[in-house]
Amino acid sequence: MRKRPKVNKAAVYSDAELLGGVPVFRGTRVFFQTLIDYLETGHPLSGFLSDFPKVTRKQGLAALDQAKEALLASTRVLDDGFGIAQAPVQTAPSRSRLGMGACIYSR
Repeated sequence: MRKRPKVNKAAVYSDAELLGGVPVFRGTRVFFQTLIDYLETGHPLSGFLSDFPKVTRKQGLAALDQAKEALLASTRVLDDGFGIAQAPVQTAPSRSRLGMGACIYSR
């Protein structure tokens, strides 16, 4: 019998039919935001895993990696041709919108 290749499922997903589409750990009803809240307040991953035993360490690490990859993908910028990546430039409001005394220099 031939083995099926293992499908790499995301550790965190959202489904409109489950908790209104809030991102949760696969196979649980534990919000991904809860992990972020734990980490933001200085708690270690081990503390989160202890309080939410349905989430495995592997899932926790995979979720953080998934979030990292999503963040990096959303902030990638193009090479300017000189090997230097630059962030997109935001344009400043026009001088007339700020009032007569305002002076803004833009590129």
